[in-house]
Amino acid sequence: MRNDSPQGITRVTLSNTIPAHTSYVTGSLQPAQATYHPLTRTITWQGTLAASTAVTLTYQLSVTHPLSPSTYITNVARIEDADRGLGFRRQAIVRVNAPDLSPSTFTVDQSTARPGDVLTYTVVLRNEGIIDAVGATISAPVPAHTTYVSGSLSVQGSGVLDDSGGVIRWTGTVGVSQAVTVTYGVVVRDAWVTVVGRLDMEDGYGESQQRQVATTIPPYQWIFPLIMKGYRPP
Repeated sequence: MRNDSPQGITRVTLSNTIPAHTSYVTGSLQPAQATYHPLTRTITWQGTLAASTAVTLTYQLSVTHPLSPSTYITNVARIEDADRGLGFRRQAIVRVNAPDLSPSTFTVDQSTARPGDVLTYTVVLRNEGIIDAVGATISAPVPAHTTYVSGSLSVQGSGVLDDSGGVIRWTGTVGVSQAVTVTYGVVVRDAWVTVVGRLDMEDGYGESQQRQVATTIPPYQWIFPLIMKGYRPP
């Protein structure tokens, strides 16, 4: 809790009921002025906050078992400035017992290209979570101003590929600390455009992420001879 006001606050209170699916770790609460009430499962603190000062409360919770995959635990703290009659809510959300595809990447092999060039897109799905990403999916529309290279879609690892309907798709499982790599190619059709590749990922448990890459296609360049009537070199 931070007081950025030029004036001190003489009566500050905090109330934090610990969330479902957790239990308080005895002895973890700091500072000593804070209290845990086991009957109400509530952490409380009251005191003063001088101008431009802060008070930090820390404690630990353990997650109860069993717990369904991809459970979100929301912890809400209520802070009151009794001097001014102001109240605030702050919350922290943690997703537990879930896969984590956030380290995954989506890249293209050329930042600048010309009509007729082949762009190769690479998706590397990485799971740094604590359970397998079962039923994970990716979906990438073939970018505007390009044509998909038939037969270029491939995968390193397991999963099912589909390149129908102008959309690249993959469905499968990404194990914990494992990676699956999907590649495909497109041919640039037009000049003086930006080719934007877009990717949607879903980890099989409702968590979606997006990635985007771009390639610049400059205009055509032409060189014409200079013809000048009556020109005489010096």
